[in-house]
Amino acid sequence: MPRLCHAPARLLRLVMGGRRSSHRLGWIRASIRGPSCSPFDHPLSLISFHNLQILQSIAFVFILFFLSTIPTLPLSVYQTFVLEEKHGFNKTTPSLFVIDFFKSWALSLVLGAPFLAAFLFVFKWAGDRFVPWLMGFM
Repeated sequence: MPRLCHAPARLLRLVMGGRRSSHRLGWIRASIRGPSCSPFDHPLSLISFHNLQILQSIAFVFILFFLSTIPTLPLSVYQTFVLEEKHGFNKTTPSLFVIDFFKSWALSLVLGAPFLAAFLFVFKWAGDRFVPWLMGFM
């Protein structure tokens, strides 16, 4: 018979003012997995918060960014090739449109990734007192 994991109750207790571990993210992992649970009792316990946390966060943010730009792509095509052409403002070819689209993605990755990494590093380094440090960073 599999053991039951009481991770939601532990997480609620920690959020409502329970004990905290000195490790910055250890209390989250301990509340999800708990000492009496195996790694397969709860689906979130398989997430590892090790040295690649900032890279994982950057990858997650940019995947969401890229996925959120895909639904607006048909509207951009319509605006560029139908509306602007109708009023005589369009000087964009389809190949130039695609090249500009990929250049904007690359530029957002090149400029956004270091800023996001610095932001996340300050957030991780400062712990619970991250707000004044991030205000100073910004």
